[in-house]
Amino acid sequence: MGGIGKTTLARRVYDDSLIAYHFYVRAWTNVSQEFDTREIFLGILRSIGVVNDEVERSSTTEQLAERVYRSLKGRKYLIVLDDMWSIEAWQHVRRSFPDDHNGSRIVLTTRLVDVASCACSGNSLHQMRFLSMEESWTLLRDKVFGNGGYPPELEKIGRYIGHQCQGLPLAVVAIGGLLSKMSKETSSWENVAEKVESLMTSDTMDCLNILSLSYNHLPQYLKTCFLYMGVFAETREIPVWKLIKLWIAEGFVKKVNHKNLEDVAEENLRELVDRSLVLVGKHTSLGKIKTCKMHDLVRDMCLREAQYENFIHFKTRYDYDDLLENNSCLRRVADFHKYTDSRLSKLTPLTRSVFFKYPSFDCCLSQSSFRLLRILDVCFTTSLDSSQSISELVHLRYLACPFFNGLVQSLCKLRNIQNLVIHNLHPFGLLMGPQSLPWEVVNMPRLRHIHTKKFKSFHTPTYIPNC
Repeated sequence: MGGIGKTTLARRVYDDSLIAYHFYVRAWTNVSQEFDTREIFLGILRSIGVVNDEVERSSTTEQLAERVYRSLKGRKYLIVLDDMWSIEAWQHVRRSFPDDHNGSRIVLTTRLVDVASCACSGNSLHQMRFLSMEESWTLLRDKVFGNGGYPPELEKIGRYIGHQCQGLPLAVVAIGGLLSKMSKETSSWENVAEKVESLMTSDTMDCLNILSLSYNHLPQYLKTCFLYMGVFAETREIPVWKLIKLWIAEGFVKKVNHKNLEDVAEENLRELVDRSLVLVGKHTSLGKIKTCKMHDLVRDMCLREAQYENFIHFKTRYDYDDLLENNSCLRRVADFHKYTDSRLSKLTPLTRSVFFKYPSFDCCLSQSSFRLLRILDVCFTTSLDSSQSISELVHLRYLACPFFNGLVQSLCKLRNIQNLVIHNLHPFGLLMGPQSLPWEVVNMPRLRHIHTKKFKSFHTPTYIPNC
């Protein structure tokens, strides 16, 4: 069952100092429901730290499998495969884990008993249990009050709320995050208790509805920030630098007093973390959040709410869904499928954000078709060399593209561009070497950030008319 604490328990074991000392190599990767064997191997190699950009772009799945095998061979290792959904996924990767009889271990988390039984050996299957009433209250109390004291008059109603969550840790933590932001008055807690009770049935609990209760109590500025996180793929942690820049480009973040927009955005993210709707992945050396993620059930709720409110449209593999019949509602479009027909001609003049991960889309851009487009995030397009179409996107604030060669003249006409992200990829998907940034781009009036992994230098400015 989702939300019962499988990943939390596995993470506690994985991060334990004695475990870290015991195993020479440790790696953690998320599998997810729509598994990608290549991404599983890349996740392991990234966790071990033996992969670079060139390997990621140029290696086949078989080559990555061989690299994983060689990285583990002869070493005592611990591999965590989190959120496995099918026996097929396990069978695709199991041969890359050498058995040297040296005490190496593989930990697999799954909701499905048949998957766990297929992968386990001996009596190594651990079945998670629900929280007791006392454990539910303790978890709720700690989430709301921390280590401090609490008003004794709230204990009775607090225990009732914990009991209504039916022992599911994720639901308890989500409600605790909600209560932590509310007034500590009996009437407020009784109101929450009534809402939780109304979401229960006699036999089961719809956890997504419990999570939606936390979402519904968010202030509007946090709702938009939260829903926007659905544009990121499930299997990868979200880079906070990118999330914040997208929030700002969309206009979700408003300046507060003397604080700059980035600081306000970080505070918004921290509040979502405090409400247990977002999980922290990694921290920077200064203690700030570097990456974040969502529990898969929270993400399911996020996608459900985003589509219900027409906030984001997620393109399906064949894209014959009802939303395309009335494409005036397509404000934001995200497509992470490899084989979809992703022609932008299907979209709408009111589309504001476009995210495409794979190269199978025809990029026909013009101001007449996309006059409100603010964000264009394309990882592997082969069609962005139409400089005229790019230059017409006068409202564009955030552009992520594989390369900028041949686009300089067009970029200089984008007077509202704030963030430029260069993936350093050849038009045919190959990794490119370091590129020189022209001065004309750097001098754009509203440009705030340039993000590129391979930056060499500025080259001598050239004359470009009307730039």
